[in-house]
Amino acid sequence: MFGAPHKKPTILRRWGGGGPADLAQTCSTTAGDLSCGNVRHQLLEFGAGSTAAAADYPPGLCSRWARAVADHLTQASSDTGAREQAELQEDGRVKRHRARGDTEDSRREQKVKEDAAAWAGARNPWQLQRTWPQLWRGLEPISDILCRAVQEVSARQDLSAACGKEPQRGPPEEHHVEPIRAAIAKTLGCDLSSTASQHPCSPWQAGLIESVQRATDDTDTAIVRWMRDPPPWGSAAT
Repeated sequence: MFGAPHKKPTILRRWGGGGPADLAQTCSTTAGDLSCGNVRHQLLEFGAGSTAAAADYPPGLCSRWARAVADHLTQASSDTGAREQAELQEDGRVKRHRARGDTEDSRREQKVKEDAAAWAGARNPWQLQRTWPQLWRGLEPISDILCRAVQEVSARQDLSAACGKEPQRGPPEEHHVEPIRAAIAKTLGCDLSSTASQHPCSPWQAGLIESVQRATDDTDTAIVRWMRDPPPWGSAAT
C-alpha cells in the first residue's frame, strides 16, 4: 500500500474515541490483483526475505500515519461527542473521561481482559490446568518419555547450549532423537512411518504433532496443514 514489497500486519492501540480511518488501510485482493500494486507479496523468513530489512516501516506509511494523526488531533471535539463518550459511575472511584487517555487502572483492567481472552495460556500459563485440563493429561505421558530419554543419554542433555549465535555444542544426532519419536508415537497410537513433514524448511514430524494435538484437544491445526502442504508464499490465510 505504501511502497513496501511485503505485508506487515500491525496493531495500534489508541484511546479517546474513534481514531483516524486511514490507519486501518490494508492491502486486499480484487479479481486476483493486489490493491498495493505488487504482483505478489514478498515472503519473509522461511529462507526468503530478511525480517531485519523489513523492520523499518516504509516512509510512505510513516508520512500517511503522521498526517492522519495530526489531522485527527487538530479536530476540535464537540460537547455532544464528549457527552456521548461519558460513562456513568454508580459506585466506586469516578474515572476520568476517555478523551483524556488511559489511567493506570484502565490499563490494568484491559490487561485482565486480554489475559482472560488468551485461553491457550500465552499470558498466564498457570491457569491452563483450570481452563485446558486435557493439555496436562495429554502431555503427561510425553513428559515422562522425554524425562527418561534425557536421563539415559548424555547427548540429549544441555540442549540449550546448541542455541544462539555462538552455540557451545551441536544439536543431537538423528539416532538420539529417533527412539524418542518412536516411543511417543507408540504412546499416542500413531504410525511413525507416516508422520514425516513435507515442508522443505521444517524437520518437524507433521503426523506426530497432529497426534499430540488430538491427545490434548488442541484446535490450532494450521501448523500441521502448513507442514504437510506448504502454501507457495508461506501463508494460507491471514
